[in-house]
Amino acid sequence: MLLRVYADPGHYSEPHRRELNDILKAFWNSANNEKRRSLYGKRAELFEVVSSPEQAQLHLLTMKWQHYVDQGLVEQAVRAVEVARKARRPIAVFSLGDFEANFPVDGPDIHVFQASAYRSRTRTSNHGMPAFIEDPLISYGGGQVQLRDKGLRPVIGFCGQAGSSLARHAARLVRNRVRRVRWRLGRERWEPPPLEHTWFRQHILDAFTGTPAVEPRFVLRARYRAGVHGDNRNDPAEQARREFLDNVLGTDYTICVRGGGNFSIRFYEALAMGRIPAFVDTDCVLPYHTLVDWRHYTAWVDARDAQHAAQIVAAYHARMSAQEFRERQLACRQLWLDRLTPDGFYAHFHEHFPELQS
Repeated sequence: MLLRVYADPGHYSEPHRRELNDILKAFWNSANNEKRRSLYGKRAELFEVVSSPEQAQLHLLTMKWQHYVDQGLVEQAVRAVEVARKARRPIAVFSLGDFEANFPVDGPDIHVFQASAYRSRTRTSNHGMPAFIEDPLISYGGGQVQLRDKGLRPVIGFCGQAGSSLARHAARLVRNRVRRVRWRLGRERWEPPPLEHTWFRQHILDAFTGTPAVEPRFVLRARYRAGVHGDNRNDPAEQARREFLDNVLGTDYTICVRGGGNFSIRFYEALAMGRIPAFVDTDCVLPYHTLVDWRHYTAWVDARDAQHAAQIVAAYHARMSAQEFRERQLACRQLWLDRLTPDGFYAHFHEHFPELQS
């Protein structure tokens, strides 16, 4: 479906191109059509940018929401909502990063796309935004899913940062609580997480150990990405990255639990590699959450049931036959291709707007 979209070009300036929303990036550039398709994929074909509010089916907030907050331009964003409402059109707001958007205008006609949303918050229409990643199987796996056979016990993988010393946990906890107080007083721009996430993650991992229901295979890090920085941190030749990929491919399920933001990049990496996420739900909004049966594709663990996580995953595993287990791995990979890559996500983008379906 070709969507006609409008955005106010007066909000945009070239020095802030990085903060331009990703749909408009495919059009507001000097590339020819062939180059555009090469750089931006299906986005260059799925949308048409029109010049007046009335011509559009959908309005886009020109820049990502962080731009308006950090540049002190919140009122400019509010006026864009007023223009959309005057034209009787819905508006899409993109808010990326670890922080919940907390967009200041209420209404179901405001569609906020973000990774860090909380499902219980219903002031606007909240939609999960995938963490777009490069296909890990292209550089590590020959482009094909390496299927695992079903064993009697599920093998549970995790490679990443978790809780460290009690002193470090206490320091992080105090820092987080101070930030939350400052945020409530209006002295922080962005809402801090409601918990100290590395200790919470360790609590989840502990639930998978010391039980015969599962076989855990964990590689624990004291620092995020083992402290690796720079462009090579996603290079399979880099040791920490290679150990992460080996852990995902060498296990049946990958534990996926929030970090500083209420989402997990590991979740998308596991799906891309044809592995079933052991997903810990902390009031998350997953992409296409009203259209995809995520409890089919994941071993779903409600955070309130974290102490029973191993038993929940083991029960999910037991319900599948050997053939179904192999098919589920392929289905996870296909779901990532169909809806969680940039091309897949934007090909289905119109489905977020029931008001456009008639």
